[in-house]
Formats: sequence, C-alpha cells, structure tokens
Amino acid sequence: MSFVYLKSSRLLKDNNGKTILLNNSELPYHFTNAFKEPIRINPKTKIEVVSADLNIEPLHTINPTDNNDAFTYGYGSAANQFLQKLVQIPEGTYSNQVLAQKIEDAVNQTNLLDGCGIEVSYGIDKGFTIVFRHHHFDDDEESDNTYGLINSKMGFQASSAEQDLGVGSFAEEITIENRNNISYPNTLTKNSTLPFLTSGTQTNNNKPSNLLSNMITPTEHGINNACGNVATIFRPIKHLIYGSTFLSNASGKTFTLLSAAGIGGTGITLSTSTNGYDFQFADSSFTYFCVFIKTKAEWDTYTLPNSITNGNLPFGHYMIMNITSAIPNPNLNDNKVVLQLDTNDYKWKRWGGDLATSTFDFFCDNDTNYVKNQGTLTSLGNWGSGALGLTRAETAIVGTNQVNTTNRFTRSRVYNTSPSSGAIDTETEKLVYADYYVDFTPTRDGTDNYVRMNYGTQEADKKAGDTNWILLTKQVLSNDIKLKTILPNITDNDNIIIYFIVSSWLCVDAYIAHDTGGNLVFDNDVILGTTEQGTESPHMIVMPNNFTEESYPIMPVVATNNGYVKDEQQTLTFGTYSQKRVSVHSLAKLSAYMTNTWGSTQTIAVRQSKATYTDYCRDFNVVNRNTKIDPRGFSGVNTEVDIELINGDANLFAPYENPPIMMKVGMPTSDKDNARITAAGFGLNPPVANTTNRDPFISTLYKHLGTERVLIYDRDDDDDETEDAFIITSNSPIMYNESTNFIINFDNLGKIVGQNGETNSISQIAAVIPASELTDSTQGNNKHYRAQYPLPVSLNTKTDELVNNFQVSITNDNGTPATNLKHPTNILCRITE
Repeated sequence: MSFVYLKSSRLLKDNNGKTILLNNSELPYHFTNAFKEPIRINPKTKIEVVSADLNIEPLHTINPTDNNDAFTYGYGSAANQFLQKLVQIPEGTYSNQVLAQKIEDAVNQTNLLDGCGIEVSYGIDKGFTIVFRHHHFDDDEESDNTYGLINSKMGFQASSAEQDLGVGSFAEEITIENRNNISYPNTLTKNSTLPFLTSGTQTNNNKPSNLLSNMITPTEHGINNACGNVATIFRPIKHLIYGSTFLSNASGKTFTLLSAAGIGGTGITLSTSTNGYDFQFADSSFTYFCVFIKTKAEWDTYTLPNSITNGNLPFGHYMIMNITSAIPNPNLNDNKVVLQLDTNDYKWKRWGGDLATSTFDFFCDNDTNYVKNQGTLTSLGNWGSGALGLTRAETAIVGTNQVNTTNRFTRSRVYNTSPSSGAIDTETEKLVYADYYVDFTPTRDGTDNYVRMNYGTQEADKKAGDTNWILLTKQVLSNDIKLKTILPNITDNDNIIIYFIVSSWLCVDAYIAHDTGGNLVFDNDVILGTTEQGTESPHMIVMPNNFTEESYPIMPVVATNNGYVKDEQQTLTFGTYSQKRVSVHSLAKLSAYMTNTWGSTQTIAVRQSKATYTDYCRDFNVVNRNTKIDPRGFSGVNTEVDIELINGDANLFAPYENPPIMMKVGMPTSDKDNARITAAGFGLNPPVANTTNRDPFISTLYKHLGTERVLIYDRDDDDDETEDAFIITSNSPIMYNESTNFIINFDNLGKIVGQNGETNSISQIAAVIPASELTDSTQGNNKHYRAQYPLPVSLNTKTDELVNNFQVSITNDNGTPATNLKHPTNILCRITE
C-alpha cells in the first residue's frame, strides 16, 4: 500500500524548490503531477480517492428562464429626457467576479453618458459592491480625434442636388491633417485649392471670403458631454501685396508672357513712366506698363464691373497692364489687361480688361517661388467667414448616417445665400444647420465682421431627416455684434478663438476671444451664448435646451474660412472629447441594441424627439480649464501654448447637479419603492409596456447580488458623502446555484473504465465526490471531502508498468470541465493490490 498526494498549482518550482514563474498551462480542474521516482503498478493494482480539498467558487446561472438576466438602469430624470434602459446579461454560468463584470459590461454597452457609470465588483468581506459614479475624471477625457469632411466645395446657393450629396462645385477645397501623434493632439486644416474668378464670373456673392465651403466633423469621438469642450482658432484673411521692390531680387530671373497668340517676352525692367507704373515688359507686339494695387485706399478709387464692390477682395493680387504709360483708367475693366494672382501656381492670369484674349498669363519661369516670396503677406482687415457649432450625432456621424444618406435634411450642412432682408451690411448670409453654432461674416467694406450666436429649433412634429425639420434662429445684425465691438482691443493680425463648453450632459456655453498678433495667447474671453437661464446682453443670448441623451454623441462641426493665399488660410481645432467611439455609442447603436434584444416590446427611437425640458442648466460647480496645444508652426508658433477656457472644467467633483440614479434588479413590491422611483423622476417600467410571454421586468437578479430589488440614489433623499459616487453593498445572503457532484478522472492511469449515465460517456473515472458529502472549511470557499469507506478502482493493466505522472481531470455531472474550481486542488489517493 502507498499514498499519492496530488495538487494543482499556479506556480512552477525549480529543482531547489523556489518559485520561478506562473504556470499558465495548469488548471485546477485539469493538471498533471510528475514524480522523480516512478510508481510501479501491475494487473492487480487498485486506486482509491481517500480525501480531497476543493477550492470551489460559487456560481450563478443566468438565463431568461429564471428571469435573472435583465435589469433596468437610468441616469437623470425622465423629465429632463434622460433614457431608462432595460439591458440584458448574456446567458451563462458565472463566478461572482465574472457576474459583476457582465453587469458592468451591459451598462457600458448602452451608456451614452460621459463622467458616469455603474461599477460592480465582488469581495469576500462585503459581497457585491455597486458604485453609482457621477464624477468627471481626467481618464474619461480624450484629446485624440479624427476629423473628416461632411460638406465640401459649397458655393453660393448650392443646388438641392449638391446639398443632398454634400459636395458642391465651387473650387475652394481644404486638406485635413489630424495630428494625433504629438504631445497635445489637434486638427489642422489648410485651403489647398482655390477658385480663380474673372471679371465675368466674379460677383459679390461668390467672393471666397464671403462663403462657407467646407465643413468638417469628427469620425471617432464626440465632445465629452460631462464638461468637455471644442475650440477652433481662425486666422485673419490675408493676401500678398507687391510694390516697387518686386524686381529687387530679380537678378537671373526670367519671366514669360503666355497669351492666346503664344509665348513672348524679352525681359523685365523698371518702368520709365512717371505715372506710377512699377515695371515694364515687352513682347513681340507691345511694351506693357505694369502697376500693382498697393493699398486699400488706392483700390477703392477703382470702379469694378458688374456692380462688384471693392470690399473683401485681395486687392494686392491685382496687376494692371497698359500698352501706354498713361494713368491707369479708374474703370478697372477699361485698362488693357487686368491680371489677378492665382496662388495655386503663383501666376498672374487674366481677370479682365479690354484686350480680346481669354489667356494672358505672366509668371517667373525659372523660379516658381520667386513671385510668392516677393509679396508681403498682409491682413485684409477681417476674418472672412467661418463657423463652429455643435449638433446631435444623428446629423453628423459620417459614413452610414443613422437616419439615411439620401438628402440634405439628414445631415448638418452649410448654405450660403443672400442676406435675409434689406440693405444689410454684409453680402452673403451663412446658414449652418446644427443645434448651436457661432458664425462670423465680413462687413461689406471688409473692415470688420459680424459674429452671430445662432441655434436650431426642432419642429415639434418632425425629426431629423424630415423636410425642414429644423428652423434656424439667427441673431439680427447690429453694431453690438460686430467683432471689433465685442473684442474692442482686437487688431487686424490677431487670431480669434471660438469655443463651446458642454458644462454638463445638457448645458452649452459659447465663447470668443483673441490673441495678440497671432501669438496664440488668448484673453478677454466673451460669452456669446448659454443655455443657462438668465439675462441676455447685447452680444449674448440665452439659448433653448436642444440636447437630450438621445443627442449623444454631441458632434462638433467646423466650417473653415476660405482665403486667397494657398495653404495660408488655416484653422486649428482641439478639444476634450469622449472616450466613447461614435461607431459604438450612439442613439442608433442603442436603438439597435434594444430592438435586437427585446424586439418591438422595448424600443428606443432611432431619431431624437424634440427637447421639451426647460430648467436644467444652472450655476454648476465649474472652474476655468487650462489646456495645452502643440501648434507645430501654426500661426508661426512652434512652442507649446497654454490656453484658458472659461468654465471649462469641473471643480473636484461632478460639474452638474448630482443626477438621480436608478438600478432596478428586481420588480418592486412595495409602495415605498414605487413612490421613490417616481419621486426621483423614473418610470416604473422602461419605455414601452411588455407584451411578450416573458416579462423581463420580473427579475430575480437581486437574489444573486444580495441587495434590495430597487437601488436608487436621489439627491433630495440621500446623503452623498463622497460627492462623486453612491455606493451599495450586499446586505442579505447571496443566492448561488445548487452544488453539483464532481467526477475525478485519472486520464493516463492504466485502463480504468467508468461510465457517466447522464452523458452516456465512458472515461477513466476514479471517484465521484457527491456535493452532499462536501463540508465547509475555515478558509474561504474551500470544501473538504473524506471518503466514508474504501472505494478502490482497478487499474486494469495487462502487464507491470512504471507510472511517471498522474494526469487529473475533474468534470461536473454533465461532463463539462469543473471550471468553478480554483487553485489549489488537493487529492489524497491510496494505491493497493
């Protein structure tokens, strides 16, 4: 007779008995013990299990049959249009820790809100711990993002077909550089392709700086809706001014005149004229006397054709050519040739004049950068047209739009049109179909901009995608909302920054500020709009509450300003974004989850209904936020810069009033529970009454958690000592599955033959440990088994053998691995003959 002691282990030991590494290949229900000296067995040898110590983790079987796989949760009251969700735990058998994770996963899959969540864990001392989190954390922030075009090349009064497609026919295009590989990520845009307009195609309406042509939106993350922000820096409109120094570096340079008649030109010299010409140039037919427009005052002395006004055009790009040295004609188009610089290739090209030719190009042919470098980059005196807005996700998620992609009403878009009424001091009006947006547009003379805080109003009986579902409310143009009135210290070379703060899940503020000479140090921030109820000022409006939880993710939209110098008109956008990806967390995904899980009985609409709450946003506990940007040469700045955003961060804890939170893990049975649910603003049942045979509201999940049926936090009733969380722990016995028997197999020992009647399978069964014979141990979940009497099993070997190891596998009654066993598994065996 001899004894064999078998044990599973998480760790391997070396020959000196020292632990060396984790033994990931060894499981407590399937392991091998090797012996230094082999054990001799023969045809008469028998083996029996004398005792065993099993570390049995209790399990929960979760399935629809037992009505324990569903629970309801909600953040925020129904009165403020927060959603109450019925979610499902996948069917399975789980340990305490895994069940906690499955519950948390079900919340995370369906939770659209930042800065909050339901955390579930298990510990031996407290049982289950459920934390209702309502706090703003740094690790909930995301600064990486990827922007893409949602509108491009939009011109003046783009056709319905162009709006439906989202792509117009105006030649102004941008490039997008998503700079996520730098210390402080941001998105840079440049005007990469510019239109070239002539006196015959130029109008007041289609001056590039009067138009919004390209709009971008994130493709990965919306704004963090628990104290997030998005900011865009816009640069002033600039052009190149040339003068008498144009030839100062012309040594060795050659110039070409390309006309419909062919290529000509014999050289370039300073002008001998006394009438202000800058140089003269000869081809085989004429000597051309050439003069640049050097100042705005000079430009304003010319009359342009077709009633084109002089404002908001890059006067420095115009060159007049005459074949006599007479004073240039004040009627611009009556001069011989009027050229305009095309900065796509830095060639002067025919804009107008009385010369009967369609082609007339003048350029430096042996140095493509000469013309570019000889000009002086100068502010035009305004910031052109641009916009920054926020909109509900269903109108801005690019790709497969969650409404549809067939027409303009499904997406946020820009539209350039005539001013809405009268002789208004601007040549075009810019419309951005979004929930909130700030736009700026130049005055007619180009010396200032109007800055408007606008918002959209959803028609009560319509949703996104319906014709004219959103109506825009626009500030009336007045001196009060001129940029240089709002920011009286601004100069023509300063950048402006526009930013939105989402100071809580539903509250929105918009600000504007300027730097000094483009140094990216912004101050004198001025609020333009807020959803917090209060008194309006001449340049600040109170906006309606447009966002609900159905709006998430809230998407920024940036309409970049067009310019006149290729790659010079740039914007820089950065923000505090949600960690949730738009491809995973959106109203569309939530709606699909509800339909796929519950069919038509528990639905959440795929399109947002009109916001109807009125008094949510108040004086929340927020502070200014210091954020860094890494401009990498934007505006000539190459060092990291700190930018302060007003009310852009939470002050230690939740930036919004602590919301009511509810988790229903069982059907309430008391009037007190029902009253408390109602008082906190939740419905007694999720959105639609159930009509199936199975009632998911009747949940026994609370028995598996050892908690009350209804877990609720209401700021009006509960003390919230931590200010960032409400914590619940098990307060009653936790219900587990009934214990099962364990079948021990020695897989490589002789030819033991055993049969499992439940599975009709044959295996090398050496012992069955009945659940009824397991006794509690003083150590955690350990159970002890001791055989009441000997039960030897023959090994059935035909000859003498040497056994070097025992391979042990343990299954449940149904033949499945006993995965609820944890290390260590200890088995004492006796070998006899």
